[in-house]
Amino acid sequence: MSTSAVSLTPTLFEQYYVFRPPNPWSEVQAARDKLRGLQVAYKGMEKDRDKVVAYVNVLRRSGRVLAAAVCLSAHLRRYSPAPTAELGFMDGLAALSVGLGLQSLDESSRIAAIERCFRDIGLQQSNDPPELVISEDLSTDNSGQWRQSLEKLVREVNGIDNIPSAEDVQREAWTAWEARLQFLRQGGTLPPVDINYLRCFAAGFLAARILPATLEAITLCATSDALTTALAPTSKDQVPTPDTFTFGVLAALGFDLSPELLSSRVDAQLLSRAITASPQTTAKGLLVLRLPAASQTATWRIDLSIPTLDIVPDRAQDLFSGKLNLTRYLTTRLQGALLEIDMSQQLPTEIIRCQQLRKIISAFLPNLRTALLVSRPLTTLTGIPVDWQHPVLSPPNQADAARQLSSPPMAA
Repeated sequence: MSTSAVSLTPTLFEQYYVFRPPNPWSEVQAARDKLRGLQVAYKGMEKDRDKVVAYVNVLRRSGRVLAAAVCLSAHLRRYSPAPTAELGFMDGLAALSVGLGLQSLDESSRIAAIERCFRDIGLQQSNDPPELVISEDLSTDNSGQWRQSLEKLVREVNGIDNIPSAEDVQREAWTAWEARLQFLRQGGTLPPVDINYLRCFAAGFLAARILPATLEAITLCATSDALTTALAPTSKDQVPTPDTFTFGVLAALGFDLSPELLSSRVDAQLLSRAITASPQTTAKGLLVLRLPAASQTATWRIDLSIPTLDIVPDRAQDLFSGKLNLTRYLTTRLQGALLEIDMSQQLPTEIIRCQQLRKIISAFLPNLRTALLVSRPLTTLTGIPVDWQHPVLSPPNQADAARQLSSPPMAA
């Protein structure tokens, strides 16, 4: 694949946040066209000039990172299942953009992240991405030479014979999760996104789709979903989710990793890695069966003091019928299950749905208390089981939900 196989426009790099000029290329192009061959001044001319100058300044600083991004996308497309080189390149560019979280990075962080991953694709150390030289007065412009250097570099990227296999890439990507999950348990510094994560993202492998590698803003429900995904069966083209990841997510959610749970699954070395800094809270946690959309729990963050699983009902059985049966483990670690009500639906219909959910949960956790989770007070108690007539109301987080669940109902 050469760069001519893909239309490398400024708009493309803007769309994937490889660089972020103050004004989009469409506006700059229109301003440039108006200024070209100018003979008579016009209203707004200075603003148009400023747009062009600002864009040129961003380009001048971005030559290396643009070249590195192209080379990375060309490398990552070799892991993509796309039927054409062009579509594979776009998969690689998407993996680069989303995998590194480019949209949320400032310019210096974005450049550093892209160039760091570029150095790991297997090129010789002497093969640096070319600089783009554009003088202030535009009299010097090496964009043609820059493009030629980039073409040569892409050919060398495509010519690398010994790229890691899909299996090796997945294994390395899963191993990297141990340090990321430790960050959720302990805080500290989050390890940077590595090239194997990006390779897995381009390939569609679970190791890069189960959670974003940038975990600073991760929610409780996303982390809980990662657990049920890890417990579900894995397709044949995927390396199975390792137990270290499954147990690491449990610990990240605030649950303790008891030897009783782990002894039949792992050897001593794996156990010591998974259990590092595992919380040993004595507080009993919650199981939340949230709404698939517009859940009031969607913004909840992890609270290690209140171990909580926040999952959609369809994934509940993965906790008990997947790779690891958590029935015995959760029996002693949960104080209750919250069944979220959709207040936009008819209440009798929602009550019937929640009664069916309670039967499913009771089959695995027969003595677990259940309660309704509502976003506003119930206006009628007709048809609602007595033990559900004091629901958990609009909790801002799991700690408040646990407090409401454990508090006795107010006297009428």
